[in-house]
Amino acid sequence: LKSTWAYGISKTTSDNLPLLTKGLFFYTLSIISASDHIPTEVSEKSVVEQIRSDIDTDYANVDLSLETLCDYRKYNSKYVSRRFREEMGISFSEYLQSCRIHHACTLLAGTNRSVQEVALDVGYRDALYFSKVFKKCMGVTDLNACRYCGWWFYW
Repeated sequence: LKSTWAYGISKTTSDNLPLLTKGLFFYTLSIISASDHIPTEVSEKSVVEQIRSDIDTDYANVDLSLETLCDYRKYNSKYVSRRFREEMGISFSEYLQSCRIHHACTLLAGTNRSVQEVALDVGYRDALYFSKVFKKCMGVTDLNACRYCGWWFYW
């Protein structure tokens, strides 16, 4: 590729200079862009740690998703998804769901908030959907059982 650019520069005329300049500009941008989205081996683990930390901090945001975090951090979402599963053994969405249910159990056991309030507090817009997810994760349909039994995930 270097020889192609060298050849192009050596054959530059006033007629093809704008085309060569434009090509060099786009080539440079592609190199910079590629280096931003492909972390080195040394920083791969820190990518997953950063995403995990973002989830642990912002789990209550109803709009939280892999895409929003990757857009914010300027990471490739497919790459992060693959690395997350490799390092954590579960997907991004499974980790987010576990984090939300863990905090929901803590709220249900320690407060008198309604299921609707708890659902909103941990990042679910819909209390019915939250109840379904809760049942799937915890195996109980009665969310108030957490209040009486003191159930919660051991994090």
